[in-house]
Amino acid sequence: MKRSKWIMFLLVLALTAAACSSTSGSEATTTTATGSGASSTTQATTTTAAGSGASSTTEATPKPSLEGVDLTLWGWSSSDAENSALSDLVAQFSADTGANAEFQAQAEFDVALQAALASGAPPDVFYVDSFKLPDLADAGVLAPVPDGALSDPDDIYPSLRNAFTFNGTWYCPPKDFSTLALVYDPDVLAAAGVDVPTTWDELEAAAATLTTGDVAAIAAGDAQAGLTMGVEYPRWGVFLFQAGVALTDDAVTKITLDNDAARTALQFVADQYAAGSFIKPQAVDAGWAGEAFGQGKAAMTIEGNWIVGYLQDAFPDKNFAV
Repeated sequence: MKRSKWIMFLLVLALTAAACSSTSGSEATTTTATGSGASSTTQATTTTAAGSGASSTTEATPKPSLEGVDLTLWGWSSSDAENSALSDLVAQFSADTGANAEFQAQAEFDVALQAALASGAPPDVFYVDSFKLPDLADAGVLAPVPDGALSDPDDIYPSLRNAFTFNGTWYCPPKDFSTLALVYDPDVLAAAGVDVPTTWDELEAAAATLTTGDVAAIAAGDAQAGLTMGVEYPRWGVFLFQAGVALTDDAVTKITLDNDAARTALQFVADQYAAGSFIKPQAVDAGWAGEAFGQGKAAMTIEGNWIVGYLQDAFPDKNFAV
């Protein structure tokens, strides 16, 4: 456990130093914030450490030597640019500490992590989605944030700290966070005479107008959908948040979707997919919504700031706005 604590301590310092990014845009149509953290387990499974509850600034704990120690950091596969930046960060950590640290991006992160945990051979440090934290913490595979890992833990936004706190224990310093927003192609909207939507009704009308064919035609590149969006909770969940609905109660013990506001939000999303004006990126041979949008298979998408660097790198000629 001592080794796990020090691994956590040092990687917390490394990750929180350089794992945040930000972008700016005009007419930001904010939907919700989504975040991830790094955490470690009792077997050293991520970026967590040894503190709990609200903590105050503490004196930095002396760093141990990690000369020759092998460390593995797992994360989900993002853009090549982010993967490269993280690999560079981990390489610098190795140079500074003498550790043999390696970042490994996992294409099927959740599947790979569950398999690693089940086998008893998890990575030393791994990302934790805020939505997955309760299950992982309850399973006892995470170590809490160590005292002294951060010089000023109160400098972290309370909402982010709370997102990675379970039963009063803080498990993961946030790696990054992003506010989801409506990303659109201004040329396509202008050509169709569509204004940037700012309400659900306007979004429904805009998506319908901008849809020019069925899924087969869109996949072939002969048409486009109004909006592409994955069907995972961090995407359709934004409509719940806009409707004032939370997925669970504050204690994360009860699902809180049995109400009219939740039904209205979920029905709205389901209706758009049924109408064909919202499409899943995988349905049109794209790996994720950013790729489908970059390929011109949809006029709009709902994504975080990571899409900016991705589009600039993978689709440098793509015109887009936020």
